[in-house]
Amino acid sequence: MAKFGFLILSFLGFAIALDTSSCRLISCGSEASTGGNCVTASSTDITVSPCPSSDYCSNTAQFEDRSGWANAVCQTTPIVNATEKECPGKHTLVTWDRCCRDKDCYSHNCTSDDRCDPVLEGGTCTADEHCDAFHYCGSGVCTPTLSENSVCSYDNMCNPGFGCSYGYCTQYWSLDIGTLASDDKFCKTNYRDKYNKCDAITVWTSTGETIDNFPCTVPDTCSWKSITTGDTLETAACQCGGADAKSGFCSASYPNLGWDDALYPRMQYYTSVCSGAKAHSTDISTLYSCQSIWRDQKNFYTWVQAFYTYWPLYHSGVIDSCALDLDLFDPAYDMDAYESAGYFVVSAIILYLN
Repeated sequence: MAKFGFLILSFLGFAIALDTSSCRLISCGSEASTGGNCVTASSTDITVSPCPSSDYCSNTAQFEDRSGWANAVCQTTPIVNATEKECPGKHTLVTWDRCCRDKDCYSHNCTSDDRCDPVLEGGTCTADEHCDAFHYCGSGVCTPTLSENSVCSYDNMCNPGFGCSYGYCTQYWSLDIGTLASDDKFCKTNYRDKYNKCDAITVWTSTGETIDNFPCTVPDTCSWKSITTGDTLETAACQCGGADAKSGFCSASYPNLGWDDALYPRMQYYTSVCSGAKAHSTDISTLYSCQSIWRDQKNFYTWVQAFYTYWPLYHSGVIDSCALDLDLFDPAYDMDAYESAGYFVVSAIILYLN
């Protein structure tokens, strides 16, 4: 499977790219005013302009699905007024939920930080979420979660970052291609084939497999294929992305294309303060709110996901000067620096835990 590199292309002045369907030229323009166009589409050109800081562009979805371009305008971002916390009924909130008073929490204890304390080990419970982190509700009692390879019947029985795959606690995103898995989340690639074996997806054109940035030539067709079965999963037209009518890229936004294996294995759960389903979630926002991952891990996921979502535009480099202002991606994000820092941080934590 190809290892996907990241290439940042810089330019002076306005750079240009090509639209998917009609190969119209795309360029960054100067900042638009409120009510002005953030996207101006003509039959030959697309001009993309950042909005004022208080505004947002009314249609950025077309940057991802570029089957057709339309004018879009800068609109004022609505102001959301802060509201008082809503306090629910008695004892309905669980570990780490926001609370107003003791009686809101199942544990009967709302901390000074407005968080529900857990029921401690050995305490009575009716749900896994009632218990402390790294615990589950076993036979009505808060019980320590199980380590890797322990016999289990469902995810929450296992330590955070692990789940129950075919009856054994298995680390998320740890299994190699070809290994049987009960869910995508157990595979390093976050993807299984039709036989429930960990799989990966490769990208092909008429000239063979395309690697690294998935380059292609317009009007070629891109195909996404399973490594384990060889099945063609989807086909789509080569998307224009260079400075001429022929250079392009196969989209990298196909689900589970393989960019997941650059992300998920880094999402380790060493410090979760949640229990139950939240402690075993694969949702990045949930993991961050539960302190299962750090801010730099969340940012890493967010930006790399953006790179792959807007792959042709990201790799052509043509909207680098306005991409961040439009909240699409950050062309200056240094993934290599993150990886180096992350390696030392994770290594230090592992040494500490041992």
